[in-house]
Amino acid sequence: AFDLRDKAVLKLERNSADGIELIGNSTRLQFSKTGATWRIVEPIAARADYAAVEGLITRLSSTHMQRIVAPDTSDLRGYGLDGPVMTATVVGGGSSASLLIGDEDAGERFARDAGRPEVFAVEESLLTDLSKDVSEYRRKDIFDARSFTATRIETGRGDETLTLERNSADGDATWRDASGQDVDVTVVDDLFTKLSGLRAQAFEESAGTTGEAPALSVTIRYDGDKTETVTFVRSAIDVFATRSDEPGSARIDAMLFDEALMAVDALR
Repeated sequence: AFDLRDKAVLKLERNSADGIELIGNSTRLQFSKTGATWRIVEPIAARADYAAVEGLITRLSSTHMQRIVAPDTSDLRGYGLDGPVMTATVVGGGSSASLLIGDEDAGERFARDAGRPEVFAVEESLLTDLSKDVSEYRRKDIFDARSFTATRIETGRGDETLTLERNSADGDATWRDASGQDVDVTVVDDLFTKLSGLRAQAFEESAGTTGEAPALSVTIRYDGDKTETVTFVRSAIDVFATRSDEPGSARIDAMLFDEALMAVDALR
């Protein structure tokens, strides 16, 4: 009978999911989706990596029970499910589904769908996957804007500020500086290519390095009314990027940052 039954551990509407919460002994993560964008709500407010969060939902929706432990029981203490080590809840379509994970048993974990009476066993690796640090779900791209979505960019380096505005002439995009002079589009595109290639290698709790003057600041307006500001600080061999709308900072590749600086200098 077990071979013939539906072995999915959680019944959820995969395509309508717009909220996820993971609560464990040392874990509390919460994600929220607006449109096609996932954001981290807890323990920090930050952009989320779309593929990572969608992968989390896929993991929950595709995991199968290994065996049925108890078809129907009201005594959850013997399985560690009265105070589970992990509770994963997916919200969407006006409903929610919760998976409770309890004690370890011979390399497996007791588990239960909160909406069903049976206790079953799942693979230990499921708990490992649900216990990832919040940094695993953060968006690694430093910038969201791209050359084809940006309408304005302002860079600051020391006492020098460069401002460029995008215009459309005869269907072609052109860029002009603060004096109204046209700027070589290929040079601007190269700058955006270098900036969009900057990614976080690791995240730090502090915002950059205290006491260090910014090596570069960049503010971009894109997608109509969206704006993002990033400040870069160099400390010895490391470079840190801090977004104005996110906590902490991201350590990035110093060589790629130097290439971005050269792209800025090419517009001076």
